[in-house]
Amino acid sequence: MRRRPSPGAAHPTTRLLSDALGALGEGVLVLTRSPRKGGLPIVYANAAFCQMSGYTAGELTAAAHGLLHVEAEDRNRLTQWLKSGATETPLAGESSLRRQDGTMIQTSWNYTLLRGTGQKPAHLVGVYRDTTDRRGWQKTQDSAQRLEAVGRMAAGAAHDFNNLISVINGFCEILAPMLESHPQALYEVRQIHQTGLKAAALTRQLLAIGHQQPFAARVLELNQFVRDNTPALHRLLGGAGQLEIELSDAACGVETDPGQLQQVLFNLVLNARDALRDRGLVTVRVGRRQISAQRSRRATDPAPGDYAVLTVADNGTGMEQETQERLFEPFFTTKPEGKGSGLGLALVYGVVQQSKGSISVRSELLVGSTF
Repeated sequence: MRRRPSPGAAHPTTRLLSDALGALGEGVLVLTRSPRKGGLPIVYANAAFCQMSGYTAGELTAAAHGLLHVEAEDRNRLTQWLKSGATETPLAGESSLRRQDGTMIQTSWNYTLLRGTGQKPAHLVGVYRDTTDRRGWQKTQDSAQRLEAVGRMAAGAAHDFNNLISVINGFCEILAPMLESHPQALYEVRQIHQTGLKAAALTRQLLAIGHQQPFAARVLELNQFVRDNTPALHRLLGGAGQLEIELSDAACGVETDPGQLQQVLFNLVLNARDALRDRGLVTVRVGRRQISAQRSRRATDPAPGDYAVLTVADNGTGMEQETQERLFEPFFTTKPEGKGSGLGLALVYGVVQQSKGSISVRSELLVGSTF
């Protein structure tokens, strides 16, 4: 005789479906159609969704979907879809979900209506995919492409500008000896020449931003490079704060243009100085880092390999996220008018790119910044 399942035991097909949903890599939620305060009640969440959200299955099934979809617009969209009667077509969308620890993740999802007894709609099944990393990658990629485009445009303008400045500076050099007997006119020509030389220096920065500045690369030892520049860094800081130098025990050879790398170091230390508060501290650190294939998944990540790392950190005012996202754009500055050209960090970015390296920034308001 066929054994009959004991009372309360799950039907084999039910267990199979539950196991199958639990094994899915995408998050699955099942909701009932009866709204209550906070949204539609959750009656099932698979393991992938629990991992995605940080909640246990018990915490989720005791709540409504508004626990996760904190934006009223997201909740309303689902209820309006149910009321519309056009539920034969799944509802798809993208939303931010609030995890159990309060952080937000980006997701794409689609909901399908399940028919119950008598073909009456009974439940909704939502399938979620975490797209946070993909969006982060896309944002980084878009930022890099935007910087490249702006850099090329700046370099193109710099070429034309440099030609004009060369003519002005050339005529100043021709005129100066002819005006020895006219002190006032000689003074004015020299003022024009000094301004022209500053403009020429500005065009060199723009060319570096666009990776078009002549690049005299050679191998240098980064520890020794920082050691040689330490006296100049102390002078740059002045009385604004203390300077700490932390060198690596291991040799750190890099191939780059020493003059342009010096400009990178000076620009970063000057920015750190301007951000200092009381008991200000700027740390310049040299180290090594191994980038594995697992940490080099995005197009903008450094290729796997052994890298030298130059770090400039401060305990100053720090920056909000919006500022960090635009830091390396040419002409972007948070300094008062006349206090900065907005080219310092753009030049840093260009030189690092020409050196086949990468640069990142970590900053927090009233904590400080690390480049």
